Amino acid sequence: MHERPVPQRADGLALARRHARALIDTMVAVQDDGDLRDVLGRLVQAACVLTDARYGALAVLGPDQRVGTSVTHGVPDRPDRGLWEPPGGRGVLRLLVDDPRPLRLHDLAAHPAAAADPPRHPGVHTFLGVPVLVRSRVFGVLYLAHKRGGADFTRDDEELMVSLAAAAAVAIDNARQYHTGRHRQQWLEASVEIEQQLLAGMPRSAALALVCDRALALARADLVSILLPDGDDLVVHAASGRVAGDMRGARVPVGRSLTGAVLRAGAPEGVPDFRADSRSATLRGAPALGPARIVPMSARGHVLGVLLVARRPGASPLGEHDSAMVDAFARQAAIALELATSQVQRGTLAVYRDRERIARDLHDLVIQRIFGTGLTVQSMRPRLPQELCATADEVVGQLDEAIRDLRSAIFALQRPGMAEGLRGRLTETVSAAVPALGCEPRVRMEGPLDTVVPEPVAAHLTSVLTEALTNVARHAQAHAVQVLVSARTDALTLQVEDDGTGLSEGAVVPGNGLRNMRSRAAELGGGLSIRERPEGGTRLVWSVPLGPVRPARAGP
Repeated sequence: MHERPVPQRADGLALARRHARALIDTMVAVQDDGDLRDVLGRLVQAACVLTDARYGALAVLGPDQRVGTSVTHGVPDRPDRGLWEPPGGRGVLRLLVDDPRPLRLHDLAAHPAAAADPPRHPGVHTFLGVPVLVRSRVFGVLYLAHKRGGADFTRDDEELMVSLAAAAAVAIDNARQYHTGRHRQQWLEASVEIEQQLLAGMPRSAALALVCDRALALARADLVSILLPDGDDLVVHAASGRVAGDMRGARVPVGRSLTGAVLRAGAPEGVPDFRADSRSATLRGAPALGPARIVPMSARGHVLGVLLVARRPGASPLGEHDSAMVDAFARQAAIALELATSQVQRGTLAVYRDRERIARDLHDLVIQRIFGTGLTVQSMRPRLPQELCATADEVVGQLDEAIRDLRSAIFALQRPGMAEGLRGRLTETVSAAVPALGCEPRVRMEGPLDTVVPEPVAAHLTSVLTEALTNVARHAQAHAVQVLVSARTDALTLQVEDDGTGLSEGAVVPGNGLRNMRSRAAELGGGLSIRERPEGGTRLVWSVPLGPVRPARAGP
C-alpha cells in the first residue's frame, strides 16, 4: 500500500488539529449569551476560515419562510444583486429549504435550479450550502462560495459545515426560546398593567387606549383598534398606530363586515391581506392595512367587542406565537373591561344610595326642623310688638321658600337620571343661552318636574324657554335674568324675568316667537302673559294645566 510521506501526514494532522480547535472554539462561542447576530457572524467567519472560502452567509428563516436575520462574511458592503440577497421563493437557496440536504456545486450557474435565480455575484462559481435544522425543521441556510485557488469544496468541508450548521441551530433555537419567553412575559406584564390600572380607577376609555397601545408595540403591528357593538354597528372606540386618527369613531355594519363576522362567530380569524378581503371594505382605513388578525373579546361566554391587529401592506403576517398572544391578550382585556364596567356600576349604585340617604335626611330632619321653626315663629306672632309682625311674616315666608327649594332638591336626588330628565334638559337649555345673554341666569325649579310632567308638555316647555331666552338676548339688553319653573298638582308654570329695557305686552309687535309660545299654551289649554315689572324689565309667564288637556276654543 502506498503511503503519503511523513511531512505530508504531519501537515494533514496539524491541519486537522487546527480545524478541530477552531471548531471547538466556535462551538464554545455559540454557548455565549451574546447577541444572536454576533454569534452567527462568528459562525460564518469560522466557516469561511475552515473551508478557505472567500464568501459566506447564513440566512435565518422566519415563520413565513422569509429571511428574518441574515449575516455575511467577505461580502462587500454593497454587493451586486444576486447570491447575497435573502433567499426568496425560488432558486438554489430555495432548493435547500425544500430539500434539506447539503449541496456542493462546481459551478453554481450550471445547476438547473439556478435558472430561476437573479444574475450571480461576479466570480462566484464553486458553492457549498447546508440547511440549518432545528428539530427536523429548516430554520435557515448556511452557504459558502468561491473556494480560494479555484478548487471545489470537499467532503471534509461539507462535514465541517454540517457541524457548524448544527452549532448555528443550537444558537438559533436558544435565542428563539429566550425571545419567545421574554415576549410572552411582556404580554403578561401588559395584561397585569391593564388590570392594575383598572383596579386603580382608570376610566374605561383610557383602558381601551392602553390595550391598543400595548398590543401595537408587542405585536409589532401598524394598527390596533377596538370595536364595540352599538346597535346594528360596530364602533371604533380606541385605535393606535397608522391611520388611527381616521379609524376612531368609524362605524362598521355588523352584518356586512369581516369584523362583524368575527363578532357573530366568536372565533378569531387571520386575514393574509385585509384590504383584499371584500368583507373588510366597509371599514374606513382598510386600504392602508395588510395582513391582520381579528379577535373577539370574550368574557364569561359573552362577546364584548373585537380587537383588530393589522400590519402594513406587504408585511409578514403575525406568527403562531404572536397570534396566540393576541388571542390571550384579547380575552384578558375583555375580562379587565368587564371588571371596569362592574366597578362603574358598583360606584353608581353607591352614589344612588348616598343620594337616597341625603334625600331622606333632608326630608326627615332638615325640612321638619325648618317647618318646626316656622311654626314657632307663627306661634310667637300674637305676642310680638306690631312693628315686628311684618318681620315675623317675612321670616316665615323665607322659611317656606327654603322648604320649597329643599323639596326641589329632594326630587332631584331621588331621580338618578336627572341629567336625562326635564330638569337636566331645562338646565342645558339655559346653559346654551348664556353666551347670547351675556350673563348667567338664576334658575329655580320647584316640584316633581321629572315625574308629573308628561313628555309632550315637557317638549313644549323646553321650546318656550328657548324662545323666551332668545327674546331677552335680542331685545332686553338685560344684566340679570331669572327663570322659575314650578310644577304643582294641577299646573305647570314657567316664569322668565329680566332687568332690561322693559317690554310691555301692548308694545310688543307679535312675531313668530310670541305667536308660537301662545299657540303652544293654547294647544295645552293654558295661556301666556307678558308684563312690565314695577322695578324695571319684563316678566313672561307661560302656564298650562297638568292633567286632562282641554284646548282653548278657537275664536270666530
